[in-house]
Amino acid sequence: MDAYAPPQLRASDGHEVIEKLAWLRSIAGTTEHADLIATCLGYLEPFRCSTQVATAVKLLEALS
Repeated sequence: MDAYAPPQLRASDGHEVIEKLAWLRSIAGTTEHADLIATCLGYLEPFRCSTQVATAVKLLEALS
């Protein structure tokens, strides 16, 4: 889970999930919300198709 989401969104039980959802609702539309989205996008960067292709090309070039 650490590789897919920032610490602010991680929860270990149902009670924490409810707390996180309440917090997310409270920050909707704020700068904090925008910052959290930006952080999430950073976690997703390695999974972008362009990143995957670039990595595959490097690996194939190393085999040549």
